[in-house]
Amino acid sequence: ESALSNAWAISGRYTRSGKPLLAGDPHVAATQPGAFYAAHLKLANGSASGYTMPGVPAVLFGRTEYAAWSTTTSFAENMDIYSLEIYLHNETYLHDGQAKKLKSYKSIIEV
Repeated sequence: ESALSNAWAISGRYTRSGKPLLAGDPHVAATQPGAFYAAHLKLANGSASGYTMPGVPAVLFGRTEYAAWSTTTSFAENMDIYSLEIYLHNETYLHDGQAKKLKSYKSIIEV
């Protein structure tokens, strides 16, 4: 179980390098599968790198050439694991002892 988390920033006026410093620590417990995965997005005007969660169309902790950001955690339910018997030959899966037809959906996420 995760506990409280923190994020903080220091102005470049107070650092030796003169550049700002950002630190984020979400205090997320280690899980299998892991809650986050590394992502690198190539954009029309640059790129963004950092970490996100499956199903989230954004980099939650990350940076670009010009900015950086972090988040803190809450106690949201963000992971469920299911074990399914899938039969690709007839595009079905087993649910409560009955074969159900697999469905597919196409979604476009505009960014």
